[in-house]
Amino acid sequence: MRTSQCSVCKGALTYVYPLMFLRGLAGEDDGPATDWQASGGRPICAFGLVDDADGPDANGSLMKYGPYSMRWLAKRLLPLLVVGAFASTAALAGVTFSIQADTPNPAPGSTGNAFDVLLTNTGPSPINIAAYVFGVATTDTDITFTEADVSTVVSPYIFAGNSFVADFLGGITDIPAPVGLPPLPAQVLLASDVGNNPSSFTTVAAGQTVDLGRVLFNVAPNAVVQGFTVSFIMTLFPNPPGGYADNNLSDENGNAIDIDTFQSASFNVAAAVAGIDGPYQVRYAANLTAGESYIDIMNDGFNGDPLTGPGGGSAGNICVNVYAFDANDEQLVSCCSCLVTPNAAVSLGVKADLTSNTLTGTKPGSVTVKLVATLAGAGGTGTGSVCNGSAAAVTTANAVSGMVAWGTTLQPAPGSTTAFVTTETPFAPASLGTDDAASIFLQVRLHPRQWQ
Repeated sequence: MRTSQCSVCKGALTYVYPLMFLRGLAGEDDGPATDWQASGGRPICAFGLVDDADGPDANGSLMKYGPYSMRWLAKRLLPLLVVGAFASTAALAGVTFSIQADTPNPAPGSTGNAFDVLLTNTGPSPINIAAYVFGVATTDTDITFTEADVSTVVSPYIFAGNSFVADFLGGITDIPAPVGLPPLPAQVLLASDVGNNPSSFTTVAAGQTVDLGRVLFNVAPNAVVQGFTVSFIMTLFPNPPGGYADNNLSDENGNAIDIDTFQSASFNVAAAVAGIDGPYQVRYAANLTAGESYIDIMNDGFNGDPLTGPGGGSAGNICVNVYAFDANDEQLVSCCSCLVTPNAAVSLGVKADLTSNTLTGTKPGSVTVKLVATLAGAGGTGTGSVCNGSAAAVTTANAVSGMVAWGTTLQPAPGSTTAFVTTETPFAPASLGTDDAASIFLQVRLHPRQWQ
């Protein structure tokens, strides 16, 4: 039967942790209550939990309440569990909370980057940890914390094999701010866990380090290449009962354990290393008055390829948008777009195709050539068969990988002032900056007669 009060809780599902007592939960059909009080070691008893060892009955089961399941309790109430410990005397210990980067140099646009949150016992004696809460934050708005889990990298997880939350400690979308307070920003994450068995704890020996969880984060695609810091938050919310305690520990008796030191960690958003088939590539062609230079471009099939080969349909077609600049006065002198299908190659002559009819009316002796690949077809399907006007429609958002290019140029022959030799090298993958892209594409739009 369903209990009418929280005086007795037993069974695997009924006893959560002896830290604090949440009143008004048992038997309430309108969801969890919001009032609570420290109980000095009494168990949590939630609505629908029964004193049957085999779990909830039909009248008061957790299933009856739909979203108000044990997982719901774990995500919503765990951040509040430890604050009850502040009603008890703090246990003396030497404890350091620290952050260690698993991905110290994340790239713009990267996902699944990580760092571990560590607890080190710096005191002379072992300590028993029965529950914890940690909160971390960064001021860099290009960073988004996504979740915390127990797949730790640096040290063993503190409640390995005895975790109430099992494999999910919490995240910005799963542990909301208290009622009446603003939502947590994406740059803040709170996580918590307790031992899964009644009165259980983990003993941390003097000098030992254990892991409190791995935090995952993403970096915005247009993130500024710079350093950022992740720190522990200390005053995000007021102290209980008004909200969360951002970083705290409790022993098996509900006593708070002092945390003496907090150590932040530094990260560096590093420029992405472009592959040889990156979407934006650059090269030069020199000494054009002495002869021709050539550009060869191939589609390596990164964006798809007809399953049965040529004739089997269209897939993975790219438009290679070519922009030539006078290497001396930096002006755009020409542009064109070439359709390149998977495994195909096209060849351009710099003099024949790029400087024979320039916008400026002059034929430069050397040029800087920039290539940007996009998917052919309306909406970037990769099935298009023409690239008319493509050079004027390129943005940093629709540039794609899959282009490989080489170029030749003439260099003075060793020991000669009149003879030249031809050298060939790959185009260099580069980063297409927002301002550079805007400048290129605006110049193209100002001269539509150059579209091909």
